Amino acid sequence: MHPMLVLGSIVITVSAAAFTVAQVPGWITNSQDSTAVATLDRISALQEDQLSGGSRTFINGKDLAAYAKSLGAPIKGSGVTGCVAKSTAGTGWVAVVRSASGSYFARTSESTKDGKGRIADEAIIDVGSMPASLKNPYTGNACTYTGYSITA
Repeated sequence: MHPMLVLGSIVITVSAAAFTVAQVPGWITNSQDSTAVATLDRISALQEDQLSGGSRTFINGKDLAAYAKSLGAPIKGSGVTGCVAKSTAGTGWVAVVRSASGSYFARTSESTKDGKGRIADEAIIDVGSMPASLKNPYTGNACTYTGYSITA
């Protein structure tokens, strides 16, 4: 085989490998963020299921996690931490989850849009609407109140 063909093959292989290695961190981050959004989907579905099952109010994270566990389907995705708070009357809720990538995602009972931010407050602002009487259930790197945690 001609030496230039061998050299060309090596250059192409090394270039392809370098490109792949450079892309892997982005793929990992996207996968981690997708898990966080899937957790929000699960929270939203469980809140709606809770209402259609006869309850007239939404529930906080701890009770929601117990409800999910009773159904045999835990909420939490791998590497995801999260908090869910309901309004005082139980007529609205806000959920904030932290992806393993470090990004925060939020959703409320008033919007199907997922907000994203570097901190929990940014994610809630990105959602665009928040039920009355509710505040961010996330403070720093943890739930403001242990009853908000989605870890059963």
